[in-house]
Amino acid sequence: MKKTVCILLSLLMILSSIAALAAVKDNGVWQYEITNGKVKLVAYNGTDKLKKLEFPAEIEDCPVTVIGDGMYFVWLSHVGQRTELVFPETVETIVGPFFTIGYFGTVTIPASVKEIAAEAFSISSVSEFKFAGAPEIYGANAFSENDDLKSIVIPEGALTMGESCFEKCDRLTSAVLPASLERIGAKLFNGCVRLTSIEIPKNCAIKEIPMGCFMSCPIKSIVLPGKVESIGSNAFYACEKLTSVTIPAGVTKIASDAFSGCPSGLTLTVTEDSYAQQWADEHGFKTKVVPAPVQLPEGAADAYTELKPGCKGQEVLDARTKLYELGYFKNVPTQTEYTTNMMDYVRKFEADYGLETDGILSPEDLALLYAL
Repeated sequence: MKKTVCILLSLLMILSSIAALAAVKDNGVWQYEITNGKVKLVAYNGTDKLKKLEFPAEIEDCPVTVIGDGMYFVWLSHVGQRTELVFPETVETIVGPFFTIGYFGTVTIPASVKEIAAEAFSISSVSEFKFAGAPEIYGANAFSENDDLKSIVIPEGALTMGESCFEKCDRLTSAVLPASLERIGAKLFNGCVRLTSIEIPKNCAIKEIPMGCFMSCPIKSIVLPGKVESIGSNAFYACEKLTSVTIPAGVTKIASDAFSGCPSGLTLTVTEDSYAQQWADEHGFKTKVVPAPVQLPEGAADAYTELKPGCKGQEVLDARTKLYELGYFKNVPTQTEYTTNMMDYVRKFEADYGLETDGILSPEDLALLYAL
């Protein structure tokens, strides 16, 4: 149904744009504009039923830097047939809804691309996105309502993700966001009814979990990044499998309905004497209270090296000894190897102090451990 509506919209948009296209150049295959020595492709007139579409790197000796201008590329003649897209290394911006309705399999985004603009691949069927570089901007609905996308890893370097970027990607099961991310839009993963795994680095730069961000997602637990300051309206609405959310100490605003429709057994891990603890108590949520974070001197973590399973030596024994002193080991440690058993105790330590519970002692974790 959604694709039928989209087809009608595309036809209407084409009819309404005839006058505008009259001034656009046409070489028999591509319609394009040249501005300041750069080419923007606005339409394709070549062979239909394509198995492979290669975009030109230049036209009239000018580099092709933009694909799309808000118009639909009508893929009506080959709906159901997958078309391989080959982008040149000159492209900097991909604009939607140029690829709406298309079936594309794996799409590789070249290193030159800095922006995947609004609706770039919305209502399309892409099984996988591969990034050769790191686009900085992902526009509103850039990947929304994608029929085939099952997982996505956004590379380091991304700064913003627009509203509804992945909304209603109903086959999406896992997503990884980068630490570089500074802002995410409302309803980012709204309606991703199979999304069970979401990874956000604890040092991620985002300050807000916006309205409807994870609405109706079946995630079970999440640790919010340490720089988050607010949680918006219905941010976790109807997350019916959600059992645990770790809220950082710096949060100063939580919407009254942020966790509406979540299970009654939902536990919020909050910092002692924090705003989040007060809010949770006032709204009747179960809580796990962790000590206030120790304020470490700048650069304190620089003195330590990550410890993880397989590591051996005095550093491991020292960490074991400190964990013993804090009550995490029952017997005086003598083992100098980082074992899976040690991982279990490290996870308890991390959970108690609101850290990412990965069982690995990062330099930051170690700095905190030795400061206690």
